[in-house]
Amino acid sequence: MARVKKEILNERRKTVLVRLVHEYIISGNPVSSISLVEKYDMGASPATIRNDLAYLEEHGYLIQPHLSSGRIPTALGFEEYIKSAVNSLMLSEEEKRNIEDVFEAALQTEENLYKVAATAVSRITSYYGVSVCSQQESTTVKHFDIIPLNERKVIALAVLEDGNIQKATVEFDIPVDQETLEYTVRSIREHIIDRNIEEIIEMSTLTSPVFHNNLAAAYVYNRVLSRLKETIRENRTDLAVFYGEPDEESQSEMLNPFIAAKLLNLFMQSNEVKNIARKALEEGNLVVQFSDVSNQPPLITVVVSPYRASRFEGAVGLIGPSRMNYFRAIGATRYIARKLIELSECM
Repeated sequence: MARVKKEILNERRKTVLVRLVHEYIISGNPVSSISLVEKYDMGASPATIRNDLAYLEEHGYLIQPHLSSGRIPTALGFEEYIKSAVNSLMLSEEEKRNIEDVFEAALQTEENLYKVAATAVSRITSYYGVSVCSQQESTTVKHFDIIPLNERKVIALAVLEDGNIQKATVEFDIPVDQETLEYTVRSIREHIIDRNIEEIIEMSTLTSPVFHNNLAAAYVYNRVLSRLKETIRENRTDLAVFYGEPDEESQSEMLNPFIAAKLLNLFMQSNEVKNIARKALEEGNLVVQFSDVSNQPPLITVVVSPYRASRFEGAVGLIGPSRMNYFRAIGATRYIARKLIELSECM
């Protein structure tokens, strides 16, 4: 089924699509043109709406399970629907107060904020809350050394203040002699010993040869420091926390054996959630991702909102069936992410 640029949808077709997805989320059944016309003031004849649905199906936004039935949204259709929820904060004052209460109780017991965030998301949305946090610890490097394996491969070792050992295998395009390795060890020690790992990650690894003994020394220094930075960045502590308390309506979706198996599989592969969180952090924006785009319609959705504070960064979100209340889900994750920033700056 060919996809076309999304901007091809005019306002009426967008409205038709949004209302169809909304009805599908509520009922779980295929939606017909007749039901849309009967429920909404579509501003067009039933024949026009039927043509719009056919157009949306042709361009990948909808599918028709059976010739005699209505239509259901694809992942592309859900994406267009979610656009209407992105700029909305559909939280009542009571829901906001509930979030405040969860955090206030946590502050009394000194519970970790990232764990509280997952609890708050679940409590408000009734889906599985998730919090992924990369701590911005004040850990410093206390020792650095290089262990040669052969003339083109070494292991770079950095011992951190907390006892952690960061180990990176470094390969070179040229043979490297012992004198160059000893120079590299001395130079890197001068730049990283007693420095915070976050500072090291931000260090430049493109220093000019004029700052080194020779071209080979510059190459080895930059190569080793670059690999060490990559290793430290990859090994920073990521904490994924799941907290589930679905209400009866959500539970009926999640207890579908196929959907339940998908959720369990996602929990078992927490790296997938971490990768989505990293994507949100890199883009600096909310990410809504379907974990099973091969299914039409998709079954599982991950929603995450990123946050950056002075002491830590990460993302807070939820995992649930794709037939979810996206307005509340997006509003809750964004509100809680802002709350995390606010509280962390006060601590």
